[in-house]
Amino acid sequence: MRVLLTGSSGWLGRFLAPALRHAGHEVVGFDIAPGVDTQIVASVADKQAVRRAFSEFAIEAVIHAGALHKPDIARQSAQAFIDVNVTGTLNLLTGAIEQGVDRFVMTSSTSLMVSQSVRDESADAAVWLDESAGPLEPRKIYGVTKLAAEGLCRDAFRRHGLACLVLRTSRFFPEDDDTYKVPPGDNLKANELLHRRVTVEDAARAHVLALERAPLVGFDILLISAPTPFSKRDAVDLKKDARAVIGRYFPEARDLFAKRGWVLPASIGRVYDAARAERFLGFRAHTDFGAVLEALRNDKDLPFTHDARYVAPHADLRVTASQPEALIRPERPDEAAAIRALIERAFKGVPYSDETEGKIVAELRAAGALTLSLVAVQEGQIVGHVAFSPVSINGEAGDWFGLGPLAVAPDQRRKGLGARLVSEGLRQLKALKAQGCVVFGDAAYYGRFGFESDAALNYADAPSGYFQRLVFRGAPPEGMVTYHAAFEAA
Repeated sequence: MRVLLTGSSGWLGRFLAPALRHAGHEVVGFDIAPGVDTQIVASVADKQAVRRAFSEFAIEAVIHAGALHKPDIARQSAQAFIDVNVTGTLNLLTGAIEQGVDRFVMTSSTSLMVSQSVRDESADAAVWLDESAGPLEPRKIYGVTKLAAEGLCRDAFRRHGLACLVLRTSRFFPEDDDTYKVPPGDNLKANELLHRRVTVEDAARAHVLALERAPLVGFDILLISAPTPFSKRDAVDLKKDARAVIGRYFPEARDLFAKRGWVLPASIGRVYDAARAERFLGFRAHTDFGAVLEALRNDKDLPFTHDARYVAPHADLRVTASQPEALIRPERPDEAAAIRALIERAFKGVPYSDETEGKIVAELRAAGALTLSLVAVQEGQIVGHVAFSPVSINGEAGDWFGLGPLAVAPDQRRKGLGARLVSEGLRQLKALKAQGCVVFGDAAYYGRFGFESDAALNYADAPSGYFQRLVFRGAPPEGMVTYHAAFEAA
């Protein structure tokens, strides 16, 4: 099936896209941030962008994994959460219904099950949380909007017959927790596999299974977490002395943890029970607490990812649906002056620029070497531009091209506009049967599109890592890259 995967550039998306392809599906990635598996750079809050995705790619199924999450509360407004998590879900459901899609899987969160009383863990026993838990009283805008999105999925099934499976996933993020500082992140993640965590690999596998099962189920909400070793009979003891309970199930755990300098939890206040997903979906997480002990026992790598430095790719983007989406299209003959003015405005005062970028594009155009010249137009104004021109390798011309300059109006930055220009340009280069593309610029930014440094391919005196290439077809080239003469003449 051709699957529209939202959130394709995010943490789950980078594991889910390969898992879908391994299962035989074609993936169309949709994300506000660029990524190696993202073909469409746009927000799900943009109804027209969503509608085009369904029509242009003939989508057959949807996995809606994209959302604003708990860490975004500190950097996004409540309205942005509503725009993305609620309106975005409605846009996707509407597009799926109009396209005749027969299955829709949405990633939700166990966070919406955590009321203030559950969060406070003030009860005498651990709270047992499964799909029947309620009343649902989420404490923050993230949970509020996720609960609303679940309701939209239920409504789409009842009114339109669209099979929808909602997966309430427990924690699978790789970064440190922003609430708990003790124990350290890897220790905390290991502890959480007892009662409130799943690995991202297992979360991805659950989504693939849900995609297959959705038409047979119709509508359901399933909790996805690693299988807990505990039973409800343990609830009181878990709250009083979790270490003693853990010791009954895993006698080696205390010593294995101590050798690593870790500690077991003294008290456990909530337990997520994913047994229903095993019964109805056939899903059981491969990685559990026993796998952690096995790794410690044999001095192997931990069976989960811990990356304290991880930052979501959309973290520096402003998310809103209040402004119409800019149109990306080829430049027109009468726009040369406006494009140059935009480029000069974009690079004015930038430390790494000699402010000749506008002249470079003009000379490429005059020489007939502007292979692609794409503009972003918003409300009649050009607010972004990207150029692609031929390059030679070892003095020989071929089907390789250089990306740049890339310019975005100062007041339009941090909205994903540059990423959309780059993504569309790369898509068009592939359609022209190009072999690949090179770029000189920020390694982290362009790495999101799949560009990589290669010691065998060089450009002038470029600092290490700043010159990168992206191979579309054939073997990676070796040697020295030369840009068009317009870059030197400027």
